[in-house]
Amino acid sequence: MKNIFKPILFLFMFAGMLTSCSDATDIIQKDEAGEDVVYQTVDDLQRGLNGVYSQYSPDSNANGNGDVILFNDLFTDNLKAGINNSGHGIGMYQFNLQPGSDAPERIWGNRYSTINFANRVLRAAERIEESVDESEMSKFNHIKAQLLGIRALAHFDIFLYFTPDYLDTSSLSAIIMDYVPEILDKPTRNTSGEVAAFIKSDLEQAASLIDNSASDVFFVNKDVIKALQAKLALVTGDYPTAGTLAGELLASYPLANRTQYIALFEDLGTTELIFGLRRVVGDVNIAGSWYANFSAIDGSVLFEMSRQLFELYQPGDVRIDKYPGSEQPLRNDVKVIRSSEMAFIVAEAQARAGQFAASAATVQMVTDARYNGAGTSPAVSYGDLNSALNRILLERRKEFCFE
Repeated sequence: MKNIFKPILFLFMFAGMLTSCSDATDIIQKDEAGEDVVYQTVDDLQRGLNGVYSQYSPDSNANGNGDVILFNDLFTDNLKAGINNSGHGIGMYQFNLQPGSDAPERIWGNRYSTINFANRVLRAAERIEESVDESEMSKFNHIKAQLLGIRALAHFDIFLYFTPDYLDTSSLSAIIMDYVPEILDKPTRNTSGEVAAFIKSDLEQAASLIDNSASDVFFVNKDVIKALQAKLALVTGDYPTAGTLAGELLASYPLANRTQYIALFEDLGTTELIFGLRRVVGDVNIAGSWYANFSAIDGSVLFEMSRQLFELYQPGDVRIDKYPGSEQPLRNDVKVIRSSEMAFIVAEAQARAGQFAASAATVQMVTDARYNGAGTSPAVSYGDLNSALNRILLERRKEFCFE
């Protein structure tokens, strides 16, 4: 009898131990609010969407250790150590890129965090969709479209920075995350072709749901979706589609002249801005990537424009001072997509189609806008694809450095 009792007693004890362990790890607080409590109405989804926007931060910085806006220039030849740099970002400056380097971790972590936020709200939207009143369905669809657009944007960022070859559809790329992962999940990277197809699908679905009357450049709208489609088409080699979409946007968003350009970067206007991120007092200070105090020579300069980049500009070019601060030193809205980028996409599509004169004229249109008007910038011309692409890359560098 004793021999039978002991194994049974052990089983009860073991079961009790499992229960105790589960109670210790799977804790649900008395006042904890789950998704079913937090997301019950369309207005709840809107608040969730606002949180997704706040999570996406390509301008995050920490004195020389920032996201893509700093990385793009620090890991190239656009910056040199400033007079007050005491080791800030020096690893990147020396092209020392390691698995534990700050910038790759920031880019990867922030984008997947943004995707996770978006997926949680999308999951909630799927749960409550049947209960949404018909009068709110348009608003519901517009929220869902923005969530899909931001998810596509975050995947596209990772695609750009972690894909060895955009045109090799079998090469490893990002992880497609269209669900809310569990804590122990270990997803594997998808191929370039799979990721590009997923981004394209998200953008197409977003375009079908978006409210076409919405036009605020600080939120995903139909034109932001179109711009992302153009950018994706360009890097995946669909040049005719890229050129067509970018051309449509360029017609709708004229390039800023000198006065409008200055106003744009002082946050006093939005001419040529297709998509931006609004930053208010207390938010991230974008110019804090390069300065500790304020954007001037005596503002504790961590990094400054390299001499080689500076000498690419002609006297009178308006593009030198991009972040003078707005409402507080170092803080400015983030310019994510501008129509000048669409112009360069058009120029590349024209060049790849052998339309070299048209391509040169499109590039010249941008450079003229940064001087004093038509015919005022150095002449642009080329007669073959290689020289055209090199010139477009050069002008892209001058136009989008520090963005």
